Amino acid sequence: MFRSLVLFVFLCLGCNAHKIFVYSPLMGHSHVNFMGRIADTLTDAGHNVTYVVPVMDLKLKKTCVKTTKDVRILPASKEVEEIMSAGHDHQIKTLWAMKHDPLSLMKVFGNMTKAFALTCKQVLNDKKFLDDIASEKFDILIAEPFFLCPFALAEKLKIPVTIGALSTIQSEVISDIIGEPVLPSFVPGSMSVAQSDMSFYERFKNTLSVTAMRYLFLDSYKVESDVIKEAFGSNFKSYTEYLADVSYVFTNAHPYLSYPRPLNRKTLELGGIVVDQSLKDKSNLKEFDAILNERKHTVLVSFGSVAKSKDMPEDHKKTLLSVFEEMKDVTFIWKYEEDTTMADHLPNVHLAKWMPQVALLNDPRLSLFVTHGGLGSTTEVAYLGKPAVFIPLFADQPSNAIMASRYGGAIVLEKTLLDNKEKIKEAFNEVLSNKKYEENAKKLSIILNNSPTNPKDILVRHIEFAGRVGRIPNLDCEGRNLNLFQFFSLDIYLAVIVIILSIISLIYIIIRKIVKYCTNKLKVKSE
Repeated sequence: MFRSLVLFVFLCLGCNAHKIFVYSPLMGHSHVNFMGRIADTLTDAGHNVTYVVPVMDLKLKKTCVKTTKDVRILPASKEVEEIMSAGHDHQIKTLWAMKHDPLSLMKVFGNMTKAFALTCKQVLNDKKFLDDIASEKFDILIAEPFFLCPFALAEKLKIPVTIGALSTIQSEVISDIIGEPVLPSFVPGSMSVAQSDMSFYERFKNTLSVTAMRYLFLDSYKVESDVIKEAFGSNFKSYTEYLADVSYVFTNAHPYLSYPRPLNRKTLELGGIVVDQSLKDKSNLKEFDAILNERKHTVLVSFGSVAKSKDMPEDHKKTLLSVFEEMKDVTFIWKYEEDTTMADHLPNVHLAKWMPQVALLNDPRLSLFVTHGGLGSTTEVAYLGKPAVFIPLFADQPSNAIMASRYGGAIVLEKTLLDNKEKIKEAFNEVLSNKKYEENAKKLSIILNNSPTNPKDILVRHIEFAGRVGRIPNLDCEGRNLNLFQFFSLDIYLAVIVIILSIISLIYIIIRKIVKYCTNKLKVKSE
């Protein structure tokens, strides 16, 4: 009897499980990590998740999933390998010196657009993969709307529900497509260096940045659209139709960390889902335990997984080592990706190819985090309440750094100051000696950790709802069908101005006629 009951419960659970197709190209650790957390969260909730990973960056080895077992890796084509290993690698190395402006970003992402299209072509022409996926009869597709290909694939395979999931904050282009207002007058763009309180010049630069990002994404979509039409025929939808039809757009923004902005009900913020609480366990710190006990202050230095410290210009490395050497009472743990003897003469400097970042940030013996400001690291340092010095390098990192520093727990240094020893040392000493940074960082941590919104709950509840009811046209905003004049009611304002001017003109003409009539009458009388 008991065994029958267990079997019945198991079957009931299976009946409520959805078959979910998560598409996550291996490109950029932060992107893969975000999508991996989504896949694992849904797997842990009892759903059948298939995690499809087209390889783009050969140097990335981790798919970032733990509990999701159905992982299907699609090897990179030779063309993608060439783009990613040659030109793209060279551009990544230039990030340390690259200016942060729209034109520079376009140069970096130019090769990525080609790689997106080639990866899409490979996926859509892989007959065995398409046949296997078609036989699965998925209920839901989840993919980053940086890529158009998976949404076209969902249309071809008749997957009823599509979900967008951005590993960044909301994208201007996606906002446009789903009918959300994009307001650069007070909302900093996703790649902007502006704050929400902007001068005229800052609003001008922010508007340029937002416009450039629109162009960048639309160019990528057009290139992918050509590949899709070649594979599936010219009758397939436009990119705006694919992306407007998503039931939800999940973003990696956090409502209590990111800039306030107008969102419609399709957009849901999952900021914090990338913070793996299980990694806070001190058992992950075995090889760093003794290092953390060496001195009163310990500083963690990491510039992420894209722009690697080993590719940093030599003068920047020498400047940092010189700062470390002068701050003898502080221990520095520096994420450095290759073996080197350059710091062997410094007893307070420890180089590590890998480190348990979350566990280190959670340890009270760590005093300061020096970071590039990737959204993943920014969210982690905010959740774990550690003061920071941000040295952003490219893309959304300057925006993330400024966003986080406004809470008073961090300082932002421009990367151009990496050759200025005094400025770097001054920033480190300021945060280490002034308790306000630690206090403000802890206040922000309390807010985030006690937030009434739980990203995992939001994800699971909305995915299950979408899987149960299908596509949700109730959330389609009519704004997506309006042109610029209609969306911002410029035609209304123009009509009102025309009416007012017409009335003023009419009054003027009437008064003029009356004056003329009276003048003529007086003239006749006088004669």
